[in-house]
Amino acid sequence: MNATHTDPLPAVGHTYRVDFGGGNAFEISFGEDAKMTFTKLQEPNKGTVESIRYTHRKLRDGLYLVYWQEQDGTNVVHVEDFVLGRVHTNISFADRTSYHGVSALERIR
Repeated sequence: MNATHTDPLPAVGHTYRVDFGGGNAFEISFGEDAKMTFTKLQEPNKGTVESIRYTHRKLRDGLYLVYWQEQDGTNVVHVEDFVLGRVHTNISFADRTSYHGVSALERIR
């Protein structure tokens, strides 16, 4: 399979809820042109909204690598499995700490 970043991401046009634990719960809305907006659902910073541009790669049918950099320098990598409804995350913060988690990938809209 020759999967590239041009393979459409199934999440486009939808909003998902994820909860990785440790205060890392978000509502994530995927728009056109690799735009995504996420809203933090728990403290600290509950209600914070940020819009970013992401890059994605299809790994196999229903499985995608999605990654981006946030305004504060945080780097986020997701492996999003739309078949199993699961997402794995690896977050590298600007202060050089990191967080790893797994969540259900719950489509809410």
